Amino acid sequence: MLLSQINELGKKAKSSRIVRSQIQQEVKQEVTSRTYSQRELQRLLRFTNKPIAMNTLKDVMLTMGEAGCNFPKTSTNQYKLSIENCYEVADYLGVQKYRDGNLDSFVCILQNLKGGVGKSLGTNMLADALKLLDRYVLLQNRVLVIDLDPQGTSTQQLLPGFEISDSDLTSILAMATVGVTKEDLINHGIKKTSTTGVDILPCGTADGFLADDLDSEEICNGEKYFNLLKERIIKPLSKHYDFILLDAGPHMDKVMKNCLAAANGIVIPIPPTFYNWDSTIRFVERLPEVLSDMVTDGMSLENLRFIGAYTSKDTSHKQQHDIDIYESAITEMYEIFGHQFVMKHSLPAEEAYERCTDSSSTIFSVLKKDYTGSKDAYSRALTTATNWAQELIEMLMHYHKSN
Repeated sequence: MLLSQINELGKKAKSSRIVRSQIQQEVKQEVTSRTYSQRELQRLLRFTNKPIAMNTLKDVMLTMGEAGCNFPKTSTNQYKLSIENCYEVADYLGVQKYRDGNLDSFVCILQNLKGGVGKSLGTNMLADALKLLDRYVLLQNRVLVIDLDPQGTSTQQLLPGFEISDSDLTSILAMATVGVTKEDLINHGIKKTSTTGVDILPCGTADGFLADDLDSEEICNGEKYFNLLKERIIKPLSKHYDFILLDAGPHMDKVMKNCLAAANGIVIPIPPTFYNWDSTIRFVERLPEVLSDMVTDGMSLENLRFIGAYTSKDTSHKQQHDIDIYESAITEMYEIFGHQFVMKHSLPAEEAYERCTDSSSTIFSVLKKDYTGSKDAYSRALTTATNWAQELIEMLMHYHKSN
């Protein structure tokens, strides 16, 4: 082939990507923002330290309205509250926020060296669940997703159509920047997403060319290469966020070792099929060797609270053969990780999750009326995802608060 032909190939690929990004943005804009009725707000308050009766809430909101708070209503004079409106009422009542515990952010990564097991999908669903599930809404959790995969899956998921400019500070670039400050990260790196309280530090293709050089003397400047993520990004932001979720590629490279050194919790999604299981177990088998070498080189394990697992991408268990494989996998997971670190709820393969991803959303941020597929399938997928997310979040919060 001629170089000119290859250049033309690249131009066409870029054009196609831009068009598809524009379509994705348009689809995202069609997703209805979640609102709450007064009755729904009263239900949210039941999960807080300030549960109140409906009549009390009515009086409180009337008082706030007289003081200048503007609470939107429908044409039938029913409250139609945004999540920010709910926060206003919660703050007025003195509802405790998660941040009131004054803890450093808890760092979690869903990781597996096998691609296609649902790491990015699970990470973004977890981020939305921390903000949107009823029992967590009024905690006002502050969540940061750090995309560390140059493929940029989470970046495109959370920021559809986003184009990285020369002035943007991306994740691996920030790791490689000596003297980077909290202000640099907030003003030039971190971007807000469509979910209030969920931010992202993007990653792009150019970051991939930096990854191999993270251990150079010029970049490290006296720091251990595997501590760059923790020291230059996570520590400066440790009081700015309650939860930091890492999304890295399926490679045991310098970026992944930074994730291992920074994580408070490592959660491994495991599809219970032979080849995915085999690849995952090889990763877990090699983990002690990798961590041992890093500890010998000066890494501390004191901040790593647990290594857990859950089954992902499992299909329906209608055939006895599938049931046998699934149950065998669960039994072996108990043996490997211990019962307390194997989640009881799985995140199965559901078309609804993929459909929501196509609109740069998750099952938690897409309303049932906006879902384009089967409503029954949506309801089933939402229930399953809610059970999975709540179990995982409770695990994270338990180890966070017991630190």
